[in-house]
Amino acid sequence: CNTISHLVEDKSCQIIVSFTNLDAEQMVKLLKCLQLFSIRLTENNEIDVTTTHLITDDSQEHLVCTLTRKTFQAVARHLFVISHRWLDECLKQNRIIDERPYEIHGDLSLSKHHNGFGFSRVLRRPLFQNLYSVVVDCDHFQNIINKQELIELIQLCGAISVDKNFDFSDNQQTYVILCEEKYLKDHYYHERYKDEKNIHIVSPEWLLESIAKYEIQPFDEYEKSIS
Repeated sequence: CNTISHLVEDKSCQIIVSFTNLDAEQMVKLLKCLQLFSIRLTENNEIDVTTTHLITDDSQEHLVCTLTRKTFQAVARHLFVISHRWLDECLKQNRIIDERPYEIHGDLSLSKHHNGFGFSRVLRRPLFQNLYSVVVDCDHFQNIINKQELIELIQLCGAISVDKNFDFSDNQQTYVILCEEKYLKDHYYHERYKDEKNIHIVSPEWLLESIAKYEIQPFDEYEKSIS
């Protein structure tokens, strides 16, 4: 059930959508599509295992969106992330049309052409592939995503979520600690990890930008000093 063509062929498949960042006019069009076509909205508009598509606004630039919590969740689950313009065309043609020409290519924060959303959807394999263990030592990221949601993203992307007292002794693993600046003020990390080569203390942006681009980012730009 990866594309509309599959959905048309397989009557057992449903289009189950969530939305993010839509304005009132766009919401009216979404509601019309829900009434007219075999499209269903996820419960409480939350992304879950049933969701197939995320619909977002791209008014500022064609096929470029604002990153939101749901965007990251959709990419981690390999969903279609598509423009609200798809709704317009479905209504215009009075049928469900192929969503691929409306797939979002980039975002307003990182890059307008990274195609990470499409990479995730097509590859359909975990980003970290069990080679990374990640500690979340922060409460949230810019009030967009809370700690539990960060942990869920880590697990969805194939990394192992561990706490900071974990035994970091497996040399085959790369260990990542997502940490806010305020947590570096004590000497816990300095004393415990100062001689470790496979432990990286980084800002949460490392995780989120890796997911958005669906490519593991180099640590250097995000590394936090523990000296």
